[in-house]
Amino acid sequence: MGIVTFNFNQATIESSNCRIQVSNGTFGLDPNNPVSISGTVTFDSLQITTSQIYMGVDQGSSFNATVDVPMRANPDATPSVMVSNFQGVVTVTWPTDSGMMTDQLQSSNALPLSDFQN
Repeated sequence: MGIVTFNFNQATIESSNCRIQVSNGTFGLDPNNPVSISGTVTFDSLQITTSQIYMGVDQGSSFNATVDVPMRANPDATPSVMVSNFQGVVTVTWPTDSGMMTDQLQSSNALPLSDFQN
């Protein structure tokens, strides 16, 4: 299982229904590899499943946080991630065979995690 990091820097919440989602993979819900959220965020609600992290946050508020999520790719598939209802750029970092890879993600656009290493 690899750790995927989402860095939200001065992102603005467009809706109180914010999500981080994965396709062709699953988020790990293991007490030995927990999901970690750090930063200046106030949640009204928080739900974590194997396919998404749902965050209830006040619309229009600033979101400055780092979210570390254990993830496993489906066999023979390239996982992709997406964030929803954020304005601004989110930086995503994930493990590969040759080291860490980083790219930027816009809200509602899927980002394939090329060469993702479980």
